[in-house]
Amino acid sequence: MSEVIEKLDRVSVSELKHDLPKVLRNVERQGKVGISYHNKLEAVFMSVEEYESLKDRILALEETLDRALLFVEIQARKSQADQGITLEQLKEKYHL
Repeated sequence: MSEVIEKLDRVSVSELKHDLPKVLRNVERQGKVGISYHNKLEAVFMSVEEYESLKDRILALEETLDRALLFVEIQARKSQADQGITLEQLKEKYHL
């Protein structure tokens, strides 16, 4: 489990059931709260703002990765094109 998740403030499922408004206030204040069951972290509640921020960061990373993959593909195709045969080589090969 990551260090970030380990450092989350946690509430138990029992506390969640008995005092949901308090847990939601904690989520609003802290952005996210871990939910534990039998002392094991099972879920994370996050605010809408935290969710939107996370979603935006993921989309930006996907876009960056797409650009990087496109760059690699272009470079590979350029490299293959550089290894092609010239017109002079074709003429020589087919005795033209």
